[in-house]
Amino acid sequence: MTPDFTKKKIASSGGLGELLKSEREKLGLSIKEVELNIRIRSKYIESFETMDYGRLPDDVYTKGFLKNYTEYLGIDYNDALALFEKSRSIETRILKSQSKAKSLQPIKKPRIIVTPKLITVSLILLALSAVVGFLLWQFSIFTAAPSIAIDSPQNNSTVDTSTIVLSGKTNEEATVYVNDIEIKSSEGIFKEIISLQNGANIIKIASVNKLNKRSEKAITIMAKLPPLSVTPMPIVFKGIELKITAGDYPITLDAVIDDKDKVHQFLMPGTVQVFKGNTKISLVTSNAKSTKIIISNEKMFNKDLGFLLPPDAKVEGNAPIPKPEPKNIEFSKDVEIK
Repeated sequence: MTPDFTKKKIASSGGLGELLKSEREKLGLSIKEVELNIRIRSKYIESFETMDYGRLPDDVYTKGFLKNYTEYLGIDYNDALALFEKSRSIETRILKSQSKAKSLQPIKKPRIIVTPKLITVSLILLALSAVVGFLLWQFSIFTAAPSIAIDSPQNNSTVDTSTIVLSGKTNEEATVYVNDIEIKSSEGIFKEIISLQNGANIIKIASVNKLNKRSEKAITIMAKLPPLSVTPMPIVFKGIELKITAGDYPITLDAVIDDKDKVHQFLMPGTVQVFKGNTKISLVTSNAKSTKIIISNEKMFNKDLGFLLPPDAKVEGNAPIPKPEPKNIEFSKDVEIK
């Protein structure tokens, strides 16, 4: 129930909040009792009395709350509203002034003082960064697959000779393979004489580093060779001759002729290499199972010895190639094989 009081005029001095609180306390009312009687939440009554206008709702609601509260206390609403708007206007100007002052504050720039200690630390950090960068660069090179560059021959080239020279470059520590046979390389440079068969010859070059990272290239060489001539049987054959044919897999041959001349040869499958000597020929083949020999000497002529070891069946597709079996063998001019 609203107290029955005559509305009081507000003196020009004093604040609205102080007046509201004073009149409420004169009536012996608590804020909670006022809330229950005029249905205005306690926090808004406290905001009026403490002049904390930032906690009040929109003007249309605030003015309604103020009207109900002043009428309940017996205070003239119009005078209270004028005092409320005056005090809120002052508060707004103060807040704007504070905000403007904050925005106009000079930006404090950090000061960096160069000292010998700072220079030393900077140089150390720079050196560490350079070392770390170099190590990362070296690690990326070490873990990457090796590169391969083929100098000769050109891919898809045509030749009329039975051999070509395969040469190129790869990483220094890499191992080089030609058609899955390891060949020699020095500081990443490789060079190999390849015997060709008539027609298309596919040469696969692979480079494998210590981390088993692998790079491959393949070139095709078309060989147009003259037909092989048949050597007539001589009345007396002097010295020794070996005709060596590579089977289904390529081979490498290292021959020592008459204990002085050294020959290295790479044979593609189906190709033939002839070695001639006066007294003897020592031979090392990378794969005895793919090495077929015909010998002529002072005791035999064109004696077909077949493969040094029984050959493996030819592998097709992506099946693993059988492990090659190297073999050393020596032939002399007077050996006779039954």
